[in-house]
Amino acid sequence: MPSEGVTPHGDRRPDLAGRRSFLDRHILIHTHVPKTAGSTLSHAVASIVGGTQSMDLRLKRRIRLRDMSGDDKAALRFLSGHFSHGIHERFSQKPLYIAALRAPVERAISRYRFMQRNPEFDRVEDLRGKSFEEAWEMLAADPNRSRSNDQSRILCGLPPANQPEAEHLWRQVEEGYFLLIPMPELETAIQHLRAAFGLPWTKIPRMNPSRGEPPEISAVMQAKVLDENRLDAELYAHVKDTFQERLAKACDYIAAECLAAG
Repeated sequence: MPSEGVTPHGDRRPDLAGRRSFLDRHILIHTHVPKTAGSTLSHAVASIVGGTQSMDLRLKRRIRLRDMSGDDKAALRFLSGHFSHGIHERFSQKPLYIAALRAPVERAISRYRFMQRNPEFDRVEDLRGKSFEEAWEMLAADPNRSRSNDQSRILCGLPPANQPEAEHLWRQVEEGYFLLIPMPELETAIQHLRAAFGLPWTKIPRMNPSRGEPPEISAVMQAKVLDENRLDAELYAHVKDTFQERLAKACDYIAAECLAAG
């Protein structure tokens, strides 16, 4: 990890003017995949670009995009929310898509725990007292809920009823996304991104941390989750393997563009 204040471009460091120019020309778009520490990532990126120029579409108190003027959209620097790839078409700035991803079994467990304690989940009463395995089988019978390859589907911009094709996914990973972050590397990614913008490191609070011990699930159940999320498992493995290289390229791009404009 870089130390505080480090810059990836020698003895030069992006300044305020360079950052402003970069953010005038780009918009960072966070495709918030549920249960991947997306709230933490969103908070961290907003602290880089400025809270007044950031918008999280999950929040209840917000302006709807369709009600925003062209000037308001042009002033936006960071957008986050539970949307799929493609929302950049509403903006004139160059989009830089980012997303965090999670191992499929860990994500399935996190989703199960969230649904059990979330009063807004429409079947929360049905889940009370049910084990992970029982909840998995119950939700399998619900045609309105997708639990297969959700992360790949969201990155491809597809609705819940559609399953992504591998060729589409890998093209999207390489061409559609500026940076993909495996969830355990989130702090590393934020530290490097701040350094690329010429900002010192600051501790980013973990939003919505899990409480209590996760449920134990059998090896048979884990295999079942992985079998139903084969593409997500391949995606996560690829993102882990290529993370350091892609993070370096992303940070080099940010720093170089900021320095060129500064």
